[in-house]
Amino acid sequence: MTERPLDEFIRQQTRILALFNGVRPLLSGSLDHARDRLPAMRQEIVGAMQECQIYKHARLYDPHIASGSPHRRAVQELKIGCIMLGEKYIAHYRAWDTAAVAANWHGFRLSALAIMTETRKSLGEEADAVRALDLHPVEPIGRKRLAA
Repeated sequence: MTERPLDEFIRQQTRILALFNGVRPLLSGSLDHARDRLPAMRQEIVGAMQECQIYKHARLYDPHIASGSPHRRAVQELKIGCIMLGEKYIAHYRAWDTAAVAANWHGFRLSALAIMTETRKSLGEEADAVRALDLHPVEPIGRKRLAA
């Protein structure tokens, strides 16, 4: 059975959402309840988001932008939105280091829930746009040139 063109894109987004679902119960309890597992889970989320961003840019956005696709402007906007969301999430991650979380557990919980809600919404909108534009992953431009 062959993989559909967007399976990897969907798999990566689904992984991020599953990680959000996994961390959410920790945010419902006390800091003592979350202290041991929260740092590793937060790192895993950041890693999954970065992996997804790298994939989208290399396999979806950059090749379609470089190819002169009729959807070039829309794809550029998707890429910019992806970068902005990634930067915003990284800023949240850095602002809430272990000391900041311990000092203001309530504030961290609210901030974490807000950024996860925003990220969920953005990922859904991005997936809808990718499907609407009928973007399909392609080999990165550099790889094609090297293989030729």
